[in-house]
Amino acid sequence: SAFCNLITVAATIALGRLMFRGRRGWIIGLTLGALIALNFPQIWLARQAFRAVTLPFMQAIALAFLWRGLTVKRRDWLWLLIGGFLAGATVYTYNSSRLFPLWLGLAGIALLIFDRARWRLRLRQGVIFFGMLIVVAAPMALYAVQRPDVFFGRLAEVTQADQSVSLGESI
Repeated sequence: SAFCNLITVAATIALGRLMFRGRRGWIIGLTLGALIALNFPQIWLARQAFRAVTLPFMQAIALAFLWRGLTVKRRDWLWLLIGGFLAGATVYTYNSSRLFPLWLGLAGIALLIFDRARWRLRLRQGVIFFGMLIVVAAPMALYAVQRPDVFFGRLAEVTQADQSVSLGESI
């Protein structure tokens, strides 16, 4: 867990550097790396050996490969396939990761709407990325359909009817 936490810091720095070019990328990447390195919940999870510590790592590298696939000019399909594989594998890390594909889908729809000039390219990239994500996450989705009581059990354990809050209040 501690080692995973260390490589999560490195993956976060790399993601920040990929998203922003030049000196700005270095500053943002190092700032994000420092923030996650000093983040108390992340440190606590890393020292307790919970599997939840793998979630930020998997999300960071999936997003790094996705970003690279969206911005590279050659062989974008390879980056997108790897990114889709990692994003699909993320749903196996921890219960809250099951929302990750939903957020990625919403971001993909936003990209199609706001980048209308290249919608064909973005659609092709989305098919590659989300196609791989669906293939990798399919066993987990099948399990959710077959055993919803177990799949959603943790949510029921932490949510009590008399203490529940709306999504807006939670955010």
